Amino acid sequence: MEIERIDSILQRLLNIPQVDSETLERTLEPDVLWGRTVNKYLAAHSYVDQVKGDTLIVKVDSSVYLQELRMSQKQLEESIRKKSQGQYTRLRFIL
Repeated sequence: MEIERIDSILQRLLNIPQVDSETLERTLEPDVLWGRTVNKYLAAHSYVDQVKGDTLIVKVDSSVYLQELRMSQKQLEESIRKKSQGQYTRLRFIL
């Protein structure tokens, strides 16, 4: 009898699609995370400009959007923290 890995058993039983490491790495890229965290409206006016340690530095094209992002900064940081599995924990917004 051949021994089967637990992850393959669970994937088969739970009907979970197999994710390759390249796809997983792509989902943790800062620009992908940012696009999945904010709505399309805000994503169209902002992007991840730099990464410094655990901080994403987000460039915003207008002070109006900057203010909107700052007002929801705590919620956005929590969402980024969860989606990045703790890799990114802080946000900094710049014009």
